[in-house]
Amino acid sequence: MLYLIHGENTAAVQNKLKQLIDSHTKSQHAKATRLDADKLSSVDLRQILGDTNLFGEKTILVIAKTGKIDPKILGELTKKDKIIICYDNTAIKSKKILNLFPSTNIFFFQTPQFIFKLLESIGSSNKSNTLILLDSVLKKEPEALVLFWLKRHFRELFLLQNNSKLLKIPDWKRGKLSNQIKTFPGNKLTQTYMEIIGMEYKLKTGKLEEGLKIALVNLILTV
Repeated sequence: MLYLIHGENTAAVQNKLKQLIDSHTKSQHAKATRLDADKLSSVDLRQILGDTNLFGEKTILVIAKTGKIDPKILGELTKKDKIIICYDNTAIKSKKILNLFPSTNIFFFQTPQFIFKLLESIGSSNKSNTLILLDSVLKKEPEALVLFWLKRHFRELFLLQNNSKLLKIPDWKRGKLSNQIKTFPGNKLTQTYMEIIGMEYKLKTGKLEEGLKIALVNLILTV
């Protein structure tokens, strides 16, 4: 049985991944083996997808970065009578990949629209509205995930301002980002992006003393 979980809503992707792995490992006395799609070969498949391991456990293959998988290898997987769970924290658009999965086993999780409203409001003069949006988002999504989306959004703003050739996005999005860039005077955009990177580093190293929510509020107030 072949599954695909993908989309930019990483929390939802990871939750669904955990749900599927837990369900199959418990019901089939199985062990999950994880591999990256860009490092997967036909030899790996033959070695990993044996009937059982030394402990009598079946193997569930979990493949990350599915958007980078060789369609030929994916085609081999469709012929296997095994549990294979593929996932990617980006939206997969390749029809060669999507068409190899049963439509009922494809789970696509988009970034919620309310996240975009928050991101697009940062830098505006109406900071109270941005804070209201932030509070609303934090009631629905984990703080660390909001920071992830914030960093990705400002990376796009930064690249568009400083090296737009590296940014591959549709024209409509390029236009929206360009308008938002205008709300940042001088090198304020770069400073804000560096602050977000620093915030992420402090969070990962346990040095964000004020807590992430307060740090996010302070960021909005100073932009």
